[in-house]
Amino acid sequence: MYFSIALPGDTEEITSALLSGGASGGGNVDSIEPTHLKVGAEAEILIEGQNLWRSTVVTIGAQRSRGILVLPNMKGIIAEFDKIE
Repeated sequence: MYFSIALPGDTEEITSALLSGGASGGGNVDSIEPTHLKVGAEAEILIEGQNLWRSTVVTIGAQRSRGILVLPNMKGIIAEFDKIE
């Protein structure tokens, strides 16, 4: 048996509906740690906030992160960088 469900056309509206009126709009950054990085060293940056799990990349200037880990509580990400340029 199949059911037809009408969904809104906007992905943000779908997310909001699925989260029962929760998040709307883009991600919101609450904090970033560490606040200072060493050039030439690898880095892991903790970025806490809402809806950051939607991000596919984090950059420092023009340097892209090599990967992003979503925190288990979905309230932030860890961006991993090769040597900071």
